Order: sequence, then C-alpha cells, then structure tokens
Amino acid sequence: MPRSGRPAPPTVLIVDDDMQVLDVLCDLVSNIGYATVAARTGVAGIAAVRSDPPPDAVLLDIAMPGSLDGVETLRGIKHVRPDLPVIMVTANIDEALARGTLRDGAFDYVTKPVQLGRLREVLAAALVLSGKVPPA
Repeated sequence: MPRSGRPAPPTVLIVDDDMQVLDVLCDLVSNIGYATVAARTGVAGIAAVRSDPPPDAVLLDIAMPGSLDGVETLRGIKHVRPDLPVIMVTANIDEALARGTLRDGAFDYVTKPVQLGRLREVLAAALVLSGKVPPA
C-alpha cells in the first residue's frame, strides 16, 4: 500500500508499436486514475504479463507489425493469464477484426481515436468482472 494509506491504483499494460499512440494512451489511462506499463511489441507485452505483480488489464493494439500481431499477442497473453482482461484497440477499418478477437478471449475493444468516456467504461467493467476495484 502506498504511504498515503490508499491502495495502489490498478495497473494497465498498454501495448502499441506506435510511440505517439502509446504516449497518448498512457496519458489517457493515467488521467482516469490507473498506473500504466508500456510495451512496444507483442513479445514485450507477453513478458510484462508474466511480471509479478501482473497488470490488472491490458490495452492491446490489433495492427502491430512483426512476428506477433495483436491477435497473436492476445492468444499469447490468454495462454499465460487466461483471466486477464484484454481490451483491443483498433482503427475503425479493423472493427470486424476487433469483434473477431472477442472469440479469441478479448474482453472488449475500443476504436481509435479512443474516446475517454468509452475507455473509462470498458476499463472499469473489465476490472469489476475480474474482481478488482476501478479508480474512483
């Protein structure tokens, strides 16, 4: 517990290969009361999920280059931590793909540009369903 006596805020792992998008998402998530951890690749994201303590939720970009795209990263995360809520982040053109990730275990998805209200709702719902308390 932090010295203030309040519990530490829940941690959200944000995985995106675009540094500008990563920075914006980290700022948005921090502004609504979460701690953030950033990863630029699927491999780094899966490694962060294996950390102790693990994040409480994940925001994961679908369209990432390299050997692990967002869908493969989702599968890797779910293999390591099946109960960890993963929220996919997608461009509007990839919305059908994002809906498909729900079958692969994603909790939900948000579209870019990410709307703060929608992000707040989805993160809070993910935490509540996993037995955690979202920030006030």
